[in-house]
Amino acid sequence: MSEKAGFYVDGMRLLKGYSEAMLASQLVNLVALLVFALLLPGFLPSVPELWAGKEALRLGAALARHLLLLLLVLILFIAGGVLWLFAVFARLIPAADRLAKWREALGGSSKMIKYGYWASLALAVLAVVALVAFALPAMPALAGRYPPVGPEAMLAVMTGFIVVLLLVVLAAIASFVARIGEILMLFELSSATGLDSFKTAAILEVVQILLSFLSAVPHALAVAGLLSVALFIAALVLIREGSAKALAQPPAA
Repeated sequence: MSEKAGFYVDGMRLLKGYSEAMLASQLVNLVALLVFALLLPGFLPSVPELWAGKEALRLGAALARHLLLLLLVLILFIAGGVLWLFAVFARLIPAADRLAKWREALGGSSKMIKYGYWASLALAVLAVVALVAFALPAMPALAGRYPPVGPEAMLAVMTGFIVVLLLVVLAAIASFVARIGEILMLFELSSATGLDSFKTAAILEVVQILLSFLSAVPHALAVAGLLSVALFIAALVLIREGSAKALAQPPAA
């Protein structure tokens, strides 16, 4: 096997592993959301309870009653997050790197994926650090344990909020760049291998991204969100199918 053929095989195996790990992440998160949605009505107070000021008692009772299920939801979300990190940083980025060594035309999309996701992760970590750094000193005052919050404390809180918001926006932009890189890579893979599965997956991801923007509209949140997840899962299934077929055929020159 030539060196380029080795990069092709390694890249396709990693890409197949990415689709499988990301599918697992999406399914675990869906289960967590479903369990949480089923539990949510138990935490919402009724109108008479609101008038009677018993909403805190209801919330406490609901927490005690559903503690194990809430812990399960938390564990599922953490597991989904770990699977997502594994899929992106241990499978997708190495896959793009290997495939770029096989086909030079994939070099640009490989860099977009790598730098986009690493920048997004770094900015997200900075956002969490900034949130903790700005929020912790102000929490006792905001909770009423000390005299009311003064102008300086309020200014610090507002500054922290703006910094965190800016970091989150930058992280989202970096992640968006990485997603565009992934889509470009899939189109190029379809052209290079002659497999339509990659092209169809790329088109589904484009539609999925557009639907995710519609999720910002309150009335369209639920429908657009569910359709977005469904399209992404379908795209991942097609990526797995395409990479499996690519492994079964000789690499293109």
